Amino acid sequence: MRQASLLAFSSRQSGTIWVASQLLPLPDHLVKKKNTELGKMILNLIVKLFNKIVEIFSILIIIEIFSYLINTIEELKNVKETQLLDMSYNKVGTFYTFVYSNNLLMDNYPIIKIIFSELINNENFKKFGEYKIIICQAIIQGNETAFHFNTLINNNTTFEEYWSQIEDYVQNIYEDGYQITKIPFFRFKV
Repeated sequence: MRQASLLAFSSRQSGTIWVASQLLPLPDHLVKKKNTELGKMILNLIVKLFNKIVEIFSILIIIEIFSYLINTIEELKNVKETQLLDMSYNKVGTFYTFVYSNNLLMDNYPIIKIIFSELINNENFKKFGEYKIIICQAIIQGNETAFHFNTLINNNTTFEEYWSQIEDYVQNIYEDGYQITKIPFFRFKV
């Protein structure tokens, strides 16, 4: 009895999988001289069938991977940049507190711009008086630290005016000697 080797493999870059080679025993009647052509045809057919199965399996894996990537991208598209997590009024100190998340961990300028826009359009913020003092704190791993100090604004202050007042005072925050530029949460006291 002779043996034929089946080996099906392709590169991982093309998305197909590696299949270890197997030794398949060929029946004696396929090895005899008069049936050699028939044996070669059957062996060829088996190899083609095996390769087709591997190809189909590889395509299914690629489809599954693309489906996962598309779903992940769709989920990310639905994530808002920021979210108002808490809004409370302190009667003793007579101030509002607004806590916002930085869901996409954006750098300071773009996330503060988005939060400022939401703040300035918040009804409670607008009704709290024409002129306001804002204090912002960064919240990192449950610890609060000053992001910027008292800043006077009114209901008509633009973001550019607000940023020009705070940009020189925005505190650099360090952890283990490294500057943190993507702050996960901000607390604004108004």
